[in-house]
Amino acid sequence: MNNHVILCGLGELGFRTLERLRAFGDEVSVLDPNPPAAFRARLEEWKVPLVVDEGRNPRGLRAAGILTARAVIATTGDDLTNLSIALAAREENPDVQLVVRLFNPRMVEKVQREIKHCRVLDVAALAAPVFAYAGLHDDVLHVIDVPGGRYLLRRWRETPPAEASLLAVRRLPRDVFGGAGAGGLGFSLAARPTWDTLPVDNVAFAPGDEAYGLVPADQGEDDPLALVPRGTRNRARALQRKLAAVSENSFAAVMLITVLLGAVSVELFRQSLGLSFVQSLYYVVTVMTTTGFGDISVKDSNPAMILYVTALMAVGSLLMAALYAFVTEALLAVRLGQFFDRRPMPQRGHFILAGLGTVGFRIAEEVQRLGHPCVALEKSDNSRLIERARRLGVKVVVSQDVFGAMADVNLEEARCVMTVTDDDALNLELALMAQERNPRGRVVVRFFDPHMAGLLERTFGIHLARSPSAIAAPAFAVAAASEDLMDAFDLADEVWCVGRVTVAGDGGLAGRTVGSLASASILPLALRQAGGEWSTRCPTGHALKDGDELIVVTPYETWLQLHRG
Repeated sequence: MNNHVILCGLGELGFRTLERLRAFGDEVSVLDPNPPAAFRARLEEWKVPLVVDEGRNPRGLRAAGILTARAVIATTGDDLTNLSIALAAREENPDVQLVVRLFNPRMVEKVQREIKHCRVLDVAALAAPVFAYAGLHDDVLHVIDVPGGRYLLRRWRETPPAEASLLAVRRLPRDVFGGAGAGGLGFSLAARPTWDTLPVDNVAFAPGDEAYGLVPADQGEDDPLALVPRGTRNRARALQRKLAAVSENSFAAVMLITVLLGAVSVELFRQSLGLSFVQSLYYVVTVMTTTGFGDISVKDSNPAMILYVTALMAVGSLLMAALYAFVTEALLAVRLGQFFDRRPMPQRGHFILAGLGTVGFRIAEEVQRLGHPCVALEKSDNSRLIERARRLGVKVVVSQDVFGAMADVNLEEARCVMTVTDDDALNLELALMAQERNPRGRVVVRFFDPHMAGLLERTFGIHLARSPSAIAAPAFAVAAASEDLMDAFDLADEVWCVGRVTVAGDGGLAGRTVGSLASASILPLALRQAGGEWSTRCPTGHALKDGDELIVVTPYETWLQLHRG
């Protein structure tokens, strides 16, 4: 398989994706008009070719080798730039695999449908569930969505629950504890933990061991603080979203009726009263808005025309009133929504979200979907996502003084505080403040440097410190290999992937039972028998046959062998 990949955009996500691609052994060319100095130095160190270009035109793509490339990955922070790169690459090479970063949901749907061999990924959407579930559970490392279900990748420092499907165990060498030395305890700094991966058998925990596995996402919360039963909250949020949708649909319906009625009336008056098109249009507007000046009259027309005009005035005035109401509501929401929000401030058990950028907005969506109250803090009232968050039911507080605003959002009674601004220093400062003011609550931090993030977790007891780009980068890297790969994550010093596999009659899986796959380092998450529907119930005794489909978790190298075989 051709292993040449073109990476467009060397920001945070691009650099993390490049690290994974190099680990896979792929040959990578990078396009960026102005790469950060630190990343550019790494390119020189790794001898990765750099083309100083955005990739939106054929010249730059050709210089990077588009004609022979296996895949093009567009990871810039601008949707339009990434779309331009994808379209230009498709023109140059109709068969190249495209992996495109996009945030706008309408654009995502359109691109996915219209451009072949194209996988669209949203960094914020990939990272948001991890941040949201970290507010509910300890040691959530990744969230995997499959048809009909959702799984959490978690870590346990004790015997894992019975419902867990173990992927790996990190074992501390047994001679680390209990040897000669002061107090009878021996310890070797040279001893390094070892990984046992699928199949994981006979787990007997010793001090320092850790288990990693998948559990269904609906297994409950580690420290429930809910004030209202979750089902009630979910129904309330769903009703709120439905009402917002009804409002938007009603506006569209009123506009459509107004335009259709106006068009019919213009043609009717033009034919019946002998008016020109402009005169007829003028007359319809004056009648429907009830602002007629009397210069055109139907008093001498037949009774049917007089009755029609009377009805048009009545109906038109109602339609105009409805349109004025919608416009007024929209203007007031924009103008007054910047200063106050009528939603009551949650008193206890809520999530506090500092930063309402694309990542913060996706996290707010996820928290609302899970049925928990959420308060978002944002410094600028110009954020285009503020009103969208309010329509979701999020309480939004706009203040330049984020630290002062923390005192007004019941910080001491919050379930979790998430600091997800673009400023690492601000995120850390807010997190430490939250820990001091609310020792019982969880703290989740967005942080770019993975090494520093690990130090923060261990030193300050932060529940999760991660970079959205670090969470999403494996998915971008594996998507360049196949459209059947849905997700990926780092575990046991390698990349594991979530992929779709179709059983062929002459393939290596045909005839094998689902339960036997663990011996080949494959864990099934969902099964669709030939002609059936997807189910997360994967009977261990089911013998796979031609046409069956599986969604599996497996190390990336194992998946490649499975896919080729």
